[in-house]
Amino acid sequence: MIPKIAIIGRPNVGKSTLFNRLVKRQKAIVQNKPGVTRDRLYGKTQWDDHEFIVIDTGGYDTHEDEDNILNIVKQQIVTAINEADALIFVLDGKSGLSTLDIEINDSLRNVDKPLFYVVNKIDGEAQEENVADFYRLGAEKFYTISAAHKRGISTLMTDVLEAIPKVEAPTEENDDLIKIAIIGRPNVGKSSIINYLLNEDRVIVNNAPGTTRDSVDTLLVKDDKRYLLVDTAGIRGKSKVKRGVEEYSVQSALKSIRRCDIVVLVVDAVEGVVEQDTKIAGYANDMGKACMIIVNKWDLVDKEGFLFKDFLNNVYIKLKYLQYAPVISTSVPKKQRVDKILRIADTIFEEYNKRVPTSKVNNILERLLIKHSPPVVKGKAVRLYYMTQVDTKPPHFVIFAKFPKLIHFSYQRYILNQIRKEVKFIGCPIVLEFRQRQSIYKKS
Repeated sequence: MIPKIAIIGRPNVGKSTLFNRLVKRQKAIVQNKPGVTRDRLYGKTQWDDHEFIVIDTGGYDTHEDEDNILNIVKQQIVTAINEADALIFVLDGKSGLSTLDIEINDSLRNVDKPLFYVVNKIDGEAQEENVADFYRLGAEKFYTISAAHKRGISTLMTDVLEAIPKVEAPTEENDDLIKIAIIGRPNVGKSSIINYLLNEDRVIVNNAPGTTRDSVDTLLVKDDKRYLLVDTAGIRGKSKVKRGVEEYSVQSALKSIRRCDIVVLVVDAVEGVVEQDTKIAGYANDMGKACMIIVNKWDLVDKEGFLFKDFLNNVYIKLKYLQYAPVISTSVPKKQRVDKILRIADTIFEEYNKRVPTSKVNNILERLLIKHSPPVVKGKAVRLYYMTQVDTKPPHFVIFAKFPKLIHFSYQRYILNQIRKEVKFIGCPIVLEFRQRQSIYKKS
């Protein structure tokens, strides 16, 4: 098991900045505003050849709120503490010791795990005197750091790594990991679907749109297969995106699409496919990602005189460029067909990595030419010589031709349809490229 280190503390003390520093990339949202991080955010990283997982948690607060978000965040923190091998308690060296710091410290007294007290925002020796007040917490040692400027991080991590089991960092990244991004508009049920698949409350689920702000990675191992599930922030239309946290959330969601293999587009069954769904699907298609469509909240649909195939036809009409994507209806409360998501993802991942032998590819080309040869354009006869698959993820085919620039879009679509008819590529976009065949004779 890879050891885990949880970062805890009250809001706005620099937990996410320290998290980003340890995972060596800008993964957590960082903003000078309390309450930005809500979910547990996981980052797999290594330090001095040690591999471990860092858990960023929401700001610990004891106050009540109308939407019950703070209580849910607190539950997330407790879960992170329970599963961690060591804890880093972050304090704010600029604002000093607070009543909330004391409450958090009291709650940690019965936690039997290595606990490291860290005073952040100490940018130089002149600010070291700010630490004195924190000794009221009763800790024997405080680490003074500046997460923003990397000051003191090395000393802290040397001691932290001595307190946790050592796992050697791998030399190569495993290629069998299926990376799945769950995307969609706010409040369509993305987090509920992930929690169901994980069989735990891994991400915060709340009816208030915009609850998930970070893209949250979770590793799932099931039936000897490894999945990386990424719950992304709901993507709104540009006119509805506010600057700051929400704007960053949208950008984070788009980055998650870019680094995943399969995109699961979640659509609200009651509202149907709306304009923003088509834009989100467009992002996935443009990036060449494999895709499946989940029609969620199917239990809320009035099915009187209404069949799923009717809804399916409507989905494909509005998402014309995702005709290749499988569509299933789900209901998390009713436990309907949610389990099928991973099974379909397995099939799509195999298709996404599939390579077709050149001989079979050219047999397909030969048959489609017999059935329908390229039309003559501007008095020039277009000829297709041979075809080969040059890449996977997504499948990429190159056809060598005479006058390739004259091949009409409708004929390109005909070729794509014939390829799909013969070799499927379920859930995958296909890249089709035409190149001029070079003559074997050189001009003198």
